[in-house]
Amino acid sequence: MSEDQKAMLEALKANSKRQGGRRFKKRKYIVKEDGDVNVKLSPQAIRCLEILFEGGKLEYTEEEAHGLFDGADMGKSKQEPWKVFQYYRKSLVDAGWIVLEKIEDKS
Repeated sequence: MSEDQKAMLEALKANSKRQGGRRFKKRKYIVKEDGDVNVKLSPQAIRCLEILFEGGKLEYTEEEAHGLFDGADMGKSKQEPWKVFQYYRKSLVDAGWIVLEKIEDKS
């Protein structure tokens, strides 16, 4: 690998949007307290909602939400808690428990 290629790769790494090995999208999660209580959700989906409620806020950026799930107890699941949340996110949105909003750049 040439020196130019190494420098280019280092510049790309420095300019990457990665934080802590993850890419966070510019969106926020708004937790609703009036979702559909009659919808059938799995115990893990309910646990995801419980973690969001335990956070003490009703709006989280994606990075803040990730922090809530970091190290959270998800029961018998072997998956990372954040991956479990990503899997059930659509179910929670469809049931009206969370709303996703894009965060506008102010640049």
